[in-house]
Amino acid sequence: MLARILIFTFVSILPFATRIHAQGSDANAIAYNDRIVEAQNRIGLILLKFNQAIAVHPEDTVRAIHSEAVEVIKANLDSLDEMGSYERNDSMRLAAISLFQFYMHTVVVDYEEMLHLLFLGPVNEERMSQMEDIIARVAYEEAQVDKIFQDAQKNFADRYGFTLGENRVQQEINSQDNE
Repeated sequence: MLARILIFTFVSILPFATRIHAQGSDANAIAYNDRIVEAQNRIGLILLKFNQAIAVHPEDTVRAIHSEAVEVIKANLDSLDEMGSYERNDSMRLAAISLFQFYMHTVVVDYEEMLHLLFLGPVNEERMSQMEDIIARVAYEEAQVDKIFQDAQKNFADRYGFTLGENRVQQEINSQDNE
């Protein structure tokens, strides 16, 4: 039960997408989208690793993976900063930066708070309630930033003539949620 509650909401609804070529689509725009998707995938995979570790590893291992998650998010934020706009169209990249900044804040602040509660000792009803409150707040905040990114990504794909679809990391996340 506790491991399930710690599989934070935003990991289960990351807006991953892959491109599906359409006739007349802009190959460079697809490659630009793919760079952002690959960055999302790297973040998604480290968060899956973190969530899986909570259920089976001791605190020092979980904290090491937590630190690794911070580094992965930072590296991917840095790569988005370096990308620049695509044909002066910067809305998707800026929305991705906001989303990744949200991930960073959540991992640094909210995950840390939940880890503190988790490793204080046996989880009691009060701490479980505190963790549930954190998860509810994160889910609400994430829905806002997630929608902005999804809309920007869809608009980008529409503008440059390609279709978005689910990718393998999202499928992994979905299968973990169904366990």
